[in-house]
Amino acid sequence: MGKNVLVFFGGQSTEHDISVLTGIMTLSALRGNAAYTAHPVYVAREGSWHTGEELCDLSFYAENKKLPQKVCLLGGDNALYGIGRNKKLKPLFKTACIVNCMHGARGEDGALAAVAALSGIPIVGSEIAASSAAFDKAAAKYALKGLGIRTLPFVIVDSEDDLAAAERKFGYPMFIKPARQGSSIGVNKAENRAEAERSLNKARKFDTKVIAEKFAAGKLEINAAAYRRKGEIVVSECEMPATENRFLTFEDKYIRGERLFPAPIDKKLSDKIRSLTAKVYAGLDCSGVVRVDFLVSGGEVYVNEVNTVPGSLAYYLFCDTFQEFSAVLDELIAEALARFNAAQTLITRFDGNIWENAGAKGGKRFDKKR
Repeated sequence: MGKNVLVFFGGQSTEHDISVLTGIMTLSALRGNAAYTAHPVYVAREGSWHTGEELCDLSFYAENKKLPQKVCLLGGDNALYGIGRNKKLKPLFKTACIVNCMHGARGEDGALAAVAALSGIPIVGSEIAASSAAFDKAAAKYALKGLGIRTLPFVIVDSEDDLAAAERKFGYPMFIKPARQGSSIGVNKAENRAEAERSLNKARKFDTKVIAEKFAAGKLEINAAAYRRKGEIVVSECEMPATENRFLTFEDKYIRGERLFPAPIDKKLSDKIRSLTAKVYAGLDCSGVVRVDFLVSGGEVYVNEVNTVPGSLAYYLFCDTFQEFSAVLDELIAEALARFNAAQTLITRFDGNIWENAGAKGGKRFDKKR
């Protein structure tokens, strides 16, 4: 029996179905390595967690079958617990590591990383701060600006005054985007005020925070990915997604889209994008596999999005075969364990005699009446 690894997928997110595909693919790759015993943890749309072999078969989700064993984690405990009918908990096994395959909210935004940290379990994927900063498009822009990395001008839109400010700042056309959403869901291009208002109403159905962003004329869309191998950042070659639409839609990304790999761009531009990918990865203190999406417009390179749980974990940018993907997962788990073990050596307790000094220097002790 190898180390028990939990692969989390699904979730309460518009990207639920894509996450299922990523999770099952990752489970299959891990099960080709005798060093691990990979277990599915499916997070249902209503938020409950489940495990069971049937969750490894895609047909299970198409047929809408009854969900198997309900499970949970506990704070300060690295065991996975089964939840009985009477809600009595039963420890199933100790967990060596979690692999985060949850796209979108409550997975990619740092929520799962927080659960792992509270339970004391290493996680393959970015930790809390990097995940939450990258997931929020506005926060990511602020962070990248601090790193000296270009992003397109934007305005957070909470009111008509904010929309008017966007019109003054960069005019039409503009993109209206939910700030905390992925896979181009809820994204619309607006050519005028009427379209902008309609786009805002649509975007607010997916997030309470919405941004307006400058349109990049004549843009190329180029992506690259990175991960750490024994502490060193490995960067993929560039890819170019192809679309006939005004921008990359959900369908372009996951259903009928095509990718040109390596991207048909000159070496100078490719080298610059790959260098920026490493800079983003290091600057945001990312972990696991991260895909950075770029826009090239007017001779400038802009970061469009930072995806800390990319579709299919972006394995296709590093691997030609499934066996190679299994080897990359092995490296990712080793890196997560090393990072976790290093953190365990840090001092987490400081004895400052606070209890003895409570009420000193003129203060009154809490247990005495005034």
